Parts: sequence; structure tokens; C-alpha cells
Amino acid sequence: VMVRAGSVIGTGSITADGGTGIAPLNDGGGGGGAGGSVVVVARTGTLGGLTVSARGGAGSNAWPTDAGGAGDYHGPGGGGGGGVVLTTSAVTASVNGGVNGTTTTDLAAYGATPGAGGTQATILASQVPGAGAGAACASDLTIAKTHTDPLVRGSTGVYTLTASNIGGTASSGTTTVTDTLPVGLTPIAAVGTGWTCGIIGQTVTCTSTAAIAGSGSFPPISVTVAVAQSASSFLTNTASVAGGGEVNTANDSASDATTMVSQADVAVTKTASSGMVAVGSNVTFTVTATNNGPSDASGVQVTDQLPAGLTYVSSTPSAGTYTSGTGVWDIGTLANGGSATLALTATMTTTGTVTNTASKTAETETDPNAGNNSASVTITGPVSDLTIAKTHGAAFVRGSTGSYSLTVTNIGLQASSGTVTVSDTVPAGLTPTSASGTGWTCGIAAQTVTCTRSDALAASAAYPAITVTVSVLQSAASAVTNGATVAGGAELNTSNDSATDPTTITSRADVGLTKSASSGTVTIGSTVTYLVTAQNTGPSDATGVQVTDQLPAGLTFVSATPAMGTYTASTGVWNIGPLLNGASTSLAITATVAATGTITNTATKSAEFESDTNLANNSASAAISAQPTAGIPGPPNGGMAPAAKQANSLGGGPIILAGLAIFLVLLVLRRISLRVAALGALIALATLPTLVGPALTARSTATHVSKAAVPSDVQLFGKAISTVKPKLVMLATLQSAKGPITPNRIRIPSLGIDTGVESVGVTAKGLMDVPGNSWNAAWLRTGVKPGALGQAIIDGHLDSVKGPAVFIDLHRLRPGDHIYVSDASGNELTFKVTALEVAPLNGFPSLRVFGPAKGRSLNLITCAGHFDSKRQTYDHRLVIFTTLVS
Repeated sequence: VMVRAGSVIGTGSITADGGTGIAPLNDGGGGGGAGGSVVVVARTGTLGGLTVSARGGAGSNAWPTDAGGAGDYHGPGGGGGGGVVLTTSAVTASVNGGVNGTTTTDLAAYGATPGAGGTQATILASQVPGAGAGAACASDLTIAKTHTDPLVRGSTGVYTLTASNIGGTASSGTTTVTDTLPVGLTPIAAVGTGWTCGIIGQTVTCTSTAAIAGSGSFPPISVTVAVAQSASSFLTNTASVAGGGEVNTANDSASDATTMVSQADVAVTKTASSGMVAVGSNVTFTVTATNNGPSDASGVQVTDQLPAGLTYVSSTPSAGTYTSGTGVWDIGTLANGGSATLALTATMTTTGTVTNTASKTAETETDPNAGNNSASVTITGPVSDLTIAKTHGAAFVRGSTGSYSLTVTNIGLQASSGTVTVSDTVPAGLTPTSASGTGWTCGIAAQTVTCTRSDALAASAAYPAITVTVSVLQSAASAVTNGATVAGGAELNTSNDSATDPTTITSRADVGLTKSASSGTVTIGSTVTYLVTAQNTGPSDATGVQVTDQLPAGLTFVSATPAMGTYTASTGVWNIGPLLNGASTSLAITATVAATGTITNTATKSAEFESDTNLANNSASAAISAQPTAGIPGPPNGGMAPAAKQANSLGGGPIILAGLAIFLVLLVLRRISLRVAALGALIALATLPTLVGPALTARSTATHVSKAAVPSDVQLFGKAISTVKPKLVMLATLQSAKGPITPNRIRIPSLGIDTGVESVGVTAKGLMDVPGNSWNAAWLRTGVKPGALGQAIIDGHLDSVKGPAVFIDLHRLRPGDHIYVSDASGNELTFKVTALEVAPLNGFPSLRVFGPAKGRSLNLITCAGHFDSKRQTYDHRLVIFTTLVS
């Protein structure tokens, strides 16, 4: 069964079941017939109301009259297979196979089987081959025509034409759409995708060769028409379609009824011959009525009734008539795009402002824009016009004062009259303290300043300025705006009676420092307390204030007591934070003095958020004189007096050059024997003056200042110093000491030093004494013995006026080098160098060098740095730190 349709509606059924197998007269039964094939296709719509049955037939039973038995079977028939159902949408279908037959007696299948199930599937209508015939199988074109009602005379409108194919097959060949517009509508454009359009007179013709499938549509055609001013109120537009291979032409046209209306935007404008008119003078107003269309306007009237203050003189309309009693200007008809004018002359009879208004009061057509139906013009009789200006100088500073200048000016054409009042309400953060100006009477109430005067202010003149003084609060915002107003004076224009003045507020705080010490002279090991004071002399509050007081060398931090904020000893930063104008705060720092000499402690302001214009007081210092204590001496302070400066004698130059050469050799020679030999030669040269000339001044690391002749072996500080190298008594054997010893000899093999050790005490000034021979070392007998718990001290000269001394090369020692110290019996201790340090004489770390220690140490001291000619000593000391090895 095959059914091909354009569409299917309603319900129905198709049955194509297979037949039942033939019942046999004898022997085996017949098989069931197969289900049929059903194909139903619809080009559009669904087939939901269709029921299809294509089931297989049942097989028949075996020979019914023969009972048969176990060995006497006849074969029953098998069931027929299910059929095939193919449709273009879902249907209710049954394609089951038929049941098989059985034997007669025991109803056994005896090999017969039921039929297999059939097939059901959905297909496309195009999958069914074959050609159709008749109108149902052809294209069928139709057309629709629409527009948006109404169309407005003088404007344009658009019709939309849509051609569709409602047939069963696609269109073919050329399709033509024709639209002949009625009188009153003139076609001006026609376009559509895929269409070729042309206009001849009132007719629009569009053609397309596109093939449009059944139930499809061509792209729409837009026909634009111009609507004539004379178009009738109602018109009907008809369009038709043809071609495309269609057969049915009964539905090939469509009509569209159209309503025509008129709309005219009549606008009114107005001007005056002058904006300022003296009393008794004439002014001419020009009123213009313009038809902005799109339609012609009729019955147009504009009313311009002169207000009080103006007296009618004459009128001249370019069209229509004007009646002064009613103010009606009867224009009548006004074509689209046309305009008419009215010149209306009147006499000014008052001062001040007068406003004259003209309004459209009648029109037959609809006016789509009511916003331009009226126009006004204002003229003024000469009056005063006061304005105000407000200024100030530089940015205001919190905690100080500032001033504003207010100036009132008359920009009108005649003098002011009556009382003029200026009001200035000062913003929060500023407090008005005074207000004055020549001729003004001023008063202050809370934040508002009010000033008045009654004398006339001539046109284009200005009153004397008013000065308003304000105090700037610490809480004032960073930016404020002050506004002032003027009123009175018989002025009429109040739009320019106020002025504002944006003002920047800044802070400026002069935070200065002072510093003092609890004592000017402090002994080593004692404490000193420094008092640092920070004071804000304003004018603003200060914030983010920090002062840095990092204790210098020679002072050991003990404690700090800040009156405000916190102090961090590791960084020296005293974080104060805010400090109000006029306020001050202090910091007490207590430290232990650990060095001798002059120690200067400085505090510096290191941070502040506000501007500080005075940097001279941002730092303060206090100096103390650190003195050694009885138990802890100061560093040795030797200084040789130079010999008298004498003229060179014959041979002096060569001797000096020879001496210098030998000395340079001495510096570079490594072997002790060679160095001793060279040194001997140098000493010999030093004695040559007795033979060939006066004494030579020996090498020194700094230039000595010549003074009056004194014995060259006398120290400046009164102790006689011999420069003759003593002979050292050598012991035959040395053995390791079993405990602390009194030193008699010191050996430093790496420097070629092997010399005796003197025993010295502390001078009257509390300083360790020096050896009496420049080639000997000296042990501080008031201190620790070498090998005992603590720090033993041995010093020696660097040089003298005669040349190098015992510790001239002490700086060449390196950590790890050994130093040997022995007593008179040959008991010897071994020390290993751990560190070298060059320390200034001022601020010498006496406590660290001479003070108590946990280990068993030996410290060697000699001069270093530059020779101070005024003090006749070197400005630094070299300290060699060692620790006991054995």
C-alpha cells in the first residue's frame, strides 16, 4: 500500500496483514502469509492519526483428522513474517510475526516456528521516487501587501510585498510582481533581495528567477511612495504576482486599504531689536511662524498680546492680519516649508525686565511637535546688576590664619540704590575672626559674616574690597570651598549674585630637637643619660614624627624611657607619632660608657608627614668626655719630642738617602737576620752625625713639627725613652709554663721580634704607661698576668724620632700567628692571634680591651693612623687580640 499526499488530517487505518496458512486435507499444514509493505508520505504536517497493521499470518495445524501418534506426526505450518511500514512521521504500527501451527494430537510444533518481526521506520518524502501529475503537484504563487497606517501627506510611506509558493513543488522560471499605485501616491523606490525592480509612471514591476520550494516565500519587496498634499483620505493599493510555473491564478493578487492624514509642525520664533531699551523708547519684536511640515498647514493663528510695560505702536504682518486688541495674528494657510513674519513695534514704559511671548493658538492639522509652539524674548530697562568675586592668596595653613577678599561690582547700566548686603558663610574648619572694608559695616555670627552699605554704586564701578580673616583649625579638611553672595541694590538679575572660592588647606609644623647629657665627664663603666626633647612650634599639628638617635661607638645601650611613642634600640628610632602644635615630648636614653675620649651622641628628626620650613633645628648633639676608671686604664699615649732642626753639613744628604734606602730594605726583608742587619745599619747611620754632621731626623709615618731643641730621647710627657736597643740575655732553655707568669720576654717569630718586657703601671691621667726603651715591650702590672683569667696587656712603641721601634711591623700579624711570652725562668706561654682592630684614640674601647673577660687572653697595643702634630701622638691605636693556646 503506497500513499503520497501533500498533507493528511484526521484519523484512519491501513491494514496489510498476512493471511492464515491453508488447513490441509491430509499431511502437513500451510504456512502463514507475510505482512505487507505500507508506505505513507506527506509533504507537510504529521501522520499522528494513522494506524497501520502489517502483521504476519498464523501457520495452520497439521492434518486434523489423523490423530497420529508418537511416530505418526505430520508437519504444522510456520508463522508468516511481519511486514514493512515506512512513514514520514510517527504512526501507530504493528509488524509482529505470525504464530506457528502444531500437531493435532499433542499440539507439538514439530519443527514449525513463528514468523519473524517486520520493520518500521521514518523516511523523507523525497526518498519516494516517481513524478506527480495535476494541480496538487505544481507550484502555486500568492502575494500579500502591508503598510503602517496612516500615511502623512507631504511625507513618504512604505508598502511591503511578499510573494509565497503554497504549492506542492518549487516554482520555476520567472516570477513577476506588479504594483500599480493609486493617484495621490507616487512610487519613488522599490527594492528586494534577488528582485530586479523598475518604476514606470505609477507602476512598479519586480522580477525574480529564483526557485522557491513549496511552502516557501520570496524575500519581501519594499515600495517607497511619496504622499501628495492632495492625496485622498482613503486609498486602496493592489499588487499581483504571476509566473513561476504555477497553475492556480485565482489567488495571485492582494489589496491594502490606506488612510491619509495631514501633519504640520508650525514653529514660532521671536526676536527683539534690542535687549536693553530705555523707558520711552521703542522696540520692535519680530515673530516668525515656520511650517516644518511635512503637510501644508491651514487655519494657523499666533497670539502675541503685549504685556504690561509695553504700549502698542504698530504691526506689519507678511501674511494675514494682526489685531492689537486681542493680539491675534491670523495667518491662515502656510505651505509645507513656508514661513510668515510679524513685525510688532511697542514703546517701553517701565524699568526692569519685560517678557513678551508669542504662541501658536490655532491650526487645522495635527502638530507633531508642541515643543516649538511658543517663543519668548526678554528686554530690560536700565537697572543695576550686582555681582561678587571672591579670592584668597596662598594655601591656608592649619593652626594659622588666612584671609579672603570679597569685591562687589555693578555690571548694570545704572547705579544701584538701597541697601547692599554681602553674606559669607565660612565652611567648617575655618572660623571667621574679623571682617572689614572701607564703607562697609560688618558683623560675625558663628560661621557667617554679614556686611552692609547703602551708598549708590555707579554702573561699571566696584565697592572697596571686604577682607574676611579666618583662623584655620587643625581639623580643617584638605580642600574646602567658601561661597559668598551679594543682594539688594535694586538689581533684578540674581543669577550672578554668588561666587565660590576653592581653598587648599595644608599643614606646616616646625618640629625642633634639643639634647643634653646628664654629665659632661663620665668614667668608663658608668652610665650617662641623654635627654632628647622634640618640640612642635607649629603652626600645625605634626604627625608621623620620628627621631633617630643611634648610640655611637663607645656607648652601650641600657634603657630608654620615651614620654610618648616607642624607642627601638637596634635602629635608634624613636617613633613619636602625632605631636600637637605647641606640644613637646622627651626621650631619656641611658647608656654605659665603654670607651675613653670625646663621644658625641646626635639625635636627628628623620620623619614627619607635614612640611617643615625650618631645617636648622632638626638635629641636636651632646658630647661627653669619657675618662678611664681606676680599674680600667685608658690606652697608652706615648709621644717623642723631636730633635732640633739643624742645617745639613757636608755628606748629610747622602747619609739620609742611604738611611732611607736601608729602611726600605728593612720593610721588605723577610728573614730576621737580614732585617736585624739592616736595622743595625740604620742605627749606625743615626749615629753618624757625631762623625760627619749634625743629627738626622729619623723616619716617621707623619711629619713632625720642629720645636726647640731638647734631648731626642725625652718623651713629651716627661718620661725618658731610650732608643738604644738593649742586649737581651738569652736563656738556654724554654719550657711550657704551668700557670700565669710575670712576663720578661716576648717573641713573635713571624715579625722577627724577640725582646724584653718591662713592667709598667698607670700614669697620673689613668693611662697605661709605655716602655722606657723603644725596643722593649711593657706589661701592665696592675692588670692580669699572662695566662690568668682575663685580659693581659702588653704595649710597645711604633717608632720614635730616631726611627722604627719594636712594634713597627705589628700590623702585619694575621689571625693564627703565634706569640710567645716567657718569664725570667724560661716558663713560656703560647698565644694565637684571633683579631686585629684599629681604634680611634678618641672613643677608644677601653672596657673591651682592658676590662674583664671570660677566657685567658693577651692583647698587644701600639700606635696607628696619622701622627697628630699638635698632640704629638698618633690618632689611632692598633690592638692585637690573642687567646691562650698552651
